[in-house]
Amino acid sequence: MKICGSVFTFLFVIATVLCAKETQTEEAKPRSKKKPPPDISVRVIQKGIYSLPDTTTAPANDVPGGLRRVGKGGSPELLQSTNRVPANPHVEFGFVFRLQGEPKGVEVPIQVVYLYPSGGLKPPDSKQPIYRSTYTHAYSIGDFHYVGYTLEKEWELVPGKWTVQMWFANRLIVRQSFHLYSER
Repeated sequence: MKICGSVFTFLFVIATVLCAKETQTEEAKPRSKKKPPPDISVRVIQKGIYSLPDTTTAPANDVPGGLRRVGKGGSPELLQSTNRVPANPHVEFGFVFRLQGEPKGVEVPIQVVYLYPSGGLKPPDSKQPIYRSTYTHAYSIGDFHYVGYTLEKEWELVPGKWTVQMWFANRLIVRQSFHLYSER
């Protein structure tokens, strides 16, 4: 009987040690350091036709025409607050927005999507119309930013509804539409 009691005590001690070790192992496992994405939103401050001081162009494969306007530090100047835009060469339209959320100052990747009128843009060197273009840019939470489009080529002067969407973590955070019209 004494042997059975000793075996039982031994098995109990082993089971207790194993359970304790399993609990420690569970507690010691590193927790995922991946934080959930910040809860952010966009507040459109002003929209319309702009003048962009001190800009240059840079090659960009993700926009129609292959060139992107890049600011050199000047702020865009609102010329007219509107969502109706004449489809004329050298007209710049867009909006100033504030990326709201926490923590302030942190840069987050925002996908910017341009949706073009139903017939699309028809560059002469393309067999297919362009219905949308997309790029991703890092914007700082809490700061003011500008997103816009400059009409430069004849084939970009397409009347109709132009929409800019901004997406964060697969969630639409703003949609702003402009209605381009022909003055001819």
